Amino acid sequence: MINMRKVIYLIILLTFTLTIVGCDGFMADTDDSLEASGVVEVVEVLVASEIGGKVVEVFVSEGDQVQVEDPLFRIKNEILEAQLVQAQAALSAAKANLRTARAMSLSAEAALDAVKSSLELANIQYEAELMVARLQEQPSRTNAWDQSVPNEFDLPVWYFSKTEEITAAQAEVKAAWDALQIEREKLEDVLDSVSNADLREAEERLVEAQAAFLVATELLDRDVARNGREEINDFVQSLYDSAEAELDSAQKAYDNLLSDEDVEDLLEARARVAVSQERYEIALDNLYQFFSGEDALQVRAAQAVIGQAEAMVAQSEAALAQTKAGAQGAEKVVSQAKAAVDLFEIQIDQLTVRAATDGVVLIRNVEPGEVVQPGMTVMTIGQLDNLTITVYIPEDRYGNINLGDTARVSVDSFPNEVFDAVVTRIADQAEYTPRNVQTEEDRKTTVFAIQLSVEDAHGQLKPGMPADVIFDE
Repeated sequence: MINMRKVIYLIILLTFTLTIVGCDGFMADTDDSLEASGVVEVVEVLVASEIGGKVVEVFVSEGDQVQVEDPLFRIKNEILEAQLVQAQAALSAAKANLRTARAMSLSAEAALDAVKSSLELANIQYEAELMVARLQEQPSRTNAWDQSVPNEFDLPVWYFSKTEEITAAQAEVKAAWDALQIEREKLEDVLDSVSNADLREAEERLVEAQAAFLVATELLDRDVARNGREEINDFVQSLYDSAEAELDSAQKAYDNLLSDEDVEDLLEARARVAVSQERYEIALDNLYQFFSGEDALQVRAAQAVIGQAEAMVAQSEAALAQTKAGAQGAEKVVSQAKAAVDLFEIQIDQLTVRAATDGVVLIRNVEPGEVVQPGMTVMTIGQLDNLTITVYIPEDRYGNINLGDTARVSVDSFPNEVFDAVVTRIADQAEYTPRNVQTEEDRKTTVFAIQLSVEDAHGQLKPGMPADVIFDE
């Protein structure tokens, strides 16, 4: 886009240049003083938006004074606004998840404390049970040293450890149990071989009759507060007689089903089962007598409780670690969501373009309703506190100017005012004529640009004002 203000400046400058050239040079030389003319210039700041969109409002016009952060124009971007709303909702959800994760972490810590307390209690209970069991075991443990052993044992009573004796007792229990199962199977085979299914019914009738007879006998032997009442005595006697008759009948029915050989086989089979059953019971008794002291069942139960409590502690610690990791993850999500909100808020704030410097609006190339693109210049602001004047001197006076030299500036608008200026830049290349011109006359038309910084404390000078410059000797 062509800067119209600069075009005007160049036209004015060219007019002054041609006038001066027509008067034999770019300068007037009076009493050896060096004079030149130029145009007041300012540092121009180009204003553009970082975000594209439709301009909905323009706050300044050309010529307006502006200060840093003054709003210049505003852009509407519905997509950014919608994205900001979405990011804010995501941030709210992330914060809610973080609160939940932290609450879960606190709950997990409380649960861990509770199971640790349970573990401590389980250890105390174990110690208590162990102490009681050891005290109970102490007499038998002391007497064990004086315990007699069968003559068939060649080793002393203390030879085998308690653990070895328990292992042997457990092996005997298993062997006795296996033998009992074998004898029970053999009994079933005998029952199946001696007769038919009536035998089982006869046995059931006989055992029930025996149970009823024992009850009747016990009842007859007791004093049931008869108080000489014959009707009670008669009733008790009748119960006994009935039970006795049923027992006799059941026994005869059972005997009639068996031959002498069957009786012997059945008696032997049942005897073997009874002996095997008792062997198993004795083996259990022998095993259980070892379960004292540290091996007492109540102590082992307390140990099991400790194991469960330890497992719960491990699970609670794992749960706590998991909840803490979840809380840390939730914190990261919140940070990311907040960063997204901050980004969109920054971008939304950038929809209002503000002045980056103090100055005056030189050019305004935007109106409400227009669409601007990122980086497109829509305004130009001149810095009035940084005024310059560029003048041109011929080549033969180039050596008379140095950086830092002072000069006086006057303008037609303020004929009675003189402004101070300082040389800030001296061009190192000539302008307007080729550098290879060698004649003395042509060399005089070779010019160099000199830039001066002008002091204007009261803000009287304006961009574009023609100005005359007299360099101090």
